[in-house]
Amino acid sequence: MYNIDMFAQYNRPGAQFKTEQRDKIVEAIQKVVWVLKNYTKPQTVSDGYRNCGQWPLSYDMAMGKCPTYRKLTKKQEDIMKNAVGEMVEIYRERGIVTEEEMDNLHIPQVVGTDRTIPKDQRVLYQQRAVLMSGDECIRQYKARIQRILDEKNMKEQKKQEAAERAEQKKQEAAEKAAERVRVMAEKAAKRDRLKAENAAKKEAEQLQMQRRREEEQAKKAEAAAQRKAAEKKRRLPEDAQQALKQARIQTVEVAQTAPEVRPKQASRTGRVVRVPSKYNSY
Repeated sequence: MYNIDMFAQYNRPGAQFKTEQRDKIVEAIQKVVWVLKNYTKPQTVSDGYRNCGQWPLSYDMAMGKCPTYRKLTKKQEDIMKNAVGEMVEIYRERGIVTEEEMDNLHIPQVVGTDRTIPKDQRVLYQQRAVLMSGDECIRQYKARIQRILDEKNMKEQKKQEAAERAEQKKQEAAEKAAERVRVMAEKAAKRDRLKAENAAKKEAEQLQMQRRREEEQAKKAEAAAQRKAAEKKRRLPEDAQQALKQARIQTVEVAQTAPEVRPKQASRTGRVVRVPSKYNSY
C-alpha cells in the first residue's frame, strides 16, 4: 500500500523526492494505469449492469442479489413485484420515490426500521429510490443545504445573542459593582465625616470642660485667697495683742533676772560714766 500523505507532503514548490520514494510513486502510477487499462472496459461495465439485473431490467435477478429480500414472505414479494410498474413511472417522472409513496404501495421496510427519520430524508446513500442527477434530488439537496445554512445562521444568531446577553450581564454587573463602590465610598466618606465631627465635638467639649475646670480652680483659689485674707485680717488684732502680751511677759522676766544696777561714778575728768551691763536695754 502507498501512503497518500507521501504525495501531499511533496506537493509544494521546491519539494524533492528521495530515490526510493520516487521509485514507489512511479510504480504506483504504473499499477493504476494498468488497472484502468485492463478492468475499465465497456464490456466490464455492461457485465456489471447485466449481473445486477439493471440492464436488461430483471426484477428477479436484481432482488435475488439482495440478502434482505430473502427475509420477505411470498405475499410481500408479490406485492413488491406488482408495484414495480407504478414505482418506475414515479421514478421516471421525478427521479425519486418517497417513503410515503412506498408505504401507500405496501412496500415493507426490512433494514433501518428502528430509526424515526424517514429514509428519504436521510443522506443519499441511505435512501432507497433516488436519482442523484434528478430535479427532485437536486431540489431536496439545495433545500437540505439551505436548511443546514439556516440552522447554522440560527446557531450563530443564538450564539451572538447569548454573547450580547453575556456582555449585557457583564456590563450590568460592572455597573452594579461601580454602584456598590460608589455607595460604599459615600458611606465611608459619611462615616469619616461623622467621625471627624464627633472628634471635633469631643475635643471642643474637652476644651470647654478644661476651661470650666480652670475657671472653677481659679474661683476656688480666689475664694481661698479671700478667705485667707479675711482670716488674716480677723486674726491680726488678736495676734498683735498676743505679741504685746508676750513682749510684756518677756520684759518682766528679764527684769526679774537682771542683776542690780550699780550707781553712777564720776570719772577723773569730772564726767558721769554709765556702767555697761549686758542686761541694760535702754
